[in-house]
Amino acid sequence: MTLFSYLVSESKDRNFKEPERLAELMERLSPVIGKKTALPAGWTAHYGMGMAWAFVHAFLFRKGVKPNLKNTFILGALSGAAGVLIWKLTFKLHPNPPRIHFNRYAGHLILAHMIYTIGTALIDRSDKV
Repeated sequence: MTLFSYLVSESKDRNFKEPERLAELMERLSPVIGKKTALPAGWTAHYGMGMAWAFVHAFLFRKGVKPNLKNTFILGALSGAAGVLIWKLTFKLHPNPPRIHFNRYAGHLILAHMIYTIGTALIDRSDKV
């Protein structure tokens, strides 16, 4: 997902880089937090959420959701929608959010979460081989 976001950001000349967006939000929240601190914190938050999603996906796969194409598509879309809601709430509650074209960002998030979900499904299937 992260690699996808960085590649799309470069090709579209837009910032879809989640760790950098998180760092920007943290920097704007407190003048004490500088780029030197915010960027590692952004990466940590991003990968922390990624691990949380991986555990949710693994739990669902263990509870009977088969990691096939249809279920992966549905789970990716639901994960993406949840991600969009979390980001929307974050931007809404933040006292000084960056100005972005949120609809483009939301579309990117849904696609990125679908790609991420394909990855978690492939990893889940690989331990059964």
